[in-house]
Amino acid sequence: MAQELNFQVDQGADWSYDLTLWLDCAHKQPLNLSTMDYAELTARLHKGSEDALFTLSTRGGGIKVLDPVAGKIRLHIDDKVSSAVDIRGTCLRCWYDLELHTKRGAQVYRLCEGFILLDKEITRDDSLDTL
Repeated sequence: MAQELNFQVDQGADWSYDLTLWLDCAHKQPLNLSTMDYAELTARLHKGSEDALFTLSTRGGGIKVLDPVAGKIRLHIDDKVSSAVDIRGTCLRCWYDLELHTKRGAQVYRLCEGFILLDKEITRDDSLDTL
């Protein structure tokens, strides 16, 4: 079963989170990422939704492997990605999962899942121009 992690991100700001992926949490054994082809995090408005709000990956950007043997990665959402999400109201909760794909697509592992709470940006909110 995938580990549950929840994050809070300010829309319009850069956000990063360093994460250690564990093969065995109880014995502090990190997941060796050297056999990985790529990792991908997809955020969706609803669980099971086909439409992605945004995607981070080791191929397209947003996920960087810091130390493959120690299982260390960095998730990064830049200001342009978070600003592009349409938030109606003060915040938006979207669901994500982080999957690891082994070389040649032999296996896919869901490493963690949860929600990302995007807090709406106020400074560049066009709806406030009427004040």
